[in-house]
Amino acid sequence: MTPAADAVPASLVEAFARDGHVLVARLVPVDALGSYGSVAPAGSSDEALAAVAARLLGATRVSAVERRLEWSRPRTSIGPWQRDADRLGADTPLVTMWLPLQDTSVDLGTPQYASGTVTREDSDRFLAGLASDPDRSHPIDTRYPVTAVAPLAAGDASFHGGRTAYRMFGNTTTSERLAAVITWTVACEQPGPSEPDRPARRPAGR
Repeated sequence: MTPAADAVPASLVEAFARDGHVLVARLVPVDALGSYGSVAPAGSSDEALAAVAARLLGATRVSAVERRLEWSRPRTSIGPWQRDADRLGADTPLVTMWLPLQDTSVDLGTPQYASGTVTREDSDRFLAGLASDPDRSHPIDTRYPVTAVAPLAAGDASFHGGRTAYRMFGNTTTSERLAAVITWTVACEQPGPSEPDRPARRPAGR
C-alpha cells in the first residue's frame, strides 16, 4: 500500500462500510495543500489519495469521475440533504473525499452525514422521512444518527459513500472557505491481450 493508504487501518474500513463515512486525520501534508487549489480534469487525481479511496471501496483500482473546488462564501445557509450517486447518475460504487484547504470549524461549513445510510434502501428511507420536515436535524430514528464532522484541520480528509445522505453546514462567518472535492468509482479491469490463434498441430508422420 502507499503511505496514504497506510493511514486507513482496518477499523476505518469497517467504519466506512457500517456508517458510510469516515474522517482520515492529517492525510495530506499542509505544505502540499496548495496543489489542490486549482481544478484538474477528472482522472488526474493524486494516486496516493486514490489508493485510500480504493481501500475504502475494497477495490484494486479506482478512477476519478469528478474533481472540483467547493467555495463557500460568507453568510450562507445550511444546504439540502443529497447523495452523490443521484447527482452523478451512477449505479456503481462511489466514494467522495472532502478536503478542506484551511482549518475549518463548523461555522465555516463542514459536512453532516446520516450515519448508516449506505445502501439505496437505507438512504431512500432517510430522505423520505425528511420530506415532510426538510429542516429536521435530529435522527429519523436510532438507526440513522446525524453526525457532524467538525472541526477539521487543514489536511484532514472526510470520505463518504455515493449512497450516504449528507448536507453541508452553512458558512456563518465573514471569511471564505475552500475545499477540494474528488469522487472516485471502481475502475474496470482491462482484459489482457488475447492469445493469438495458433495453427492446429498435425500428428507426426502426416
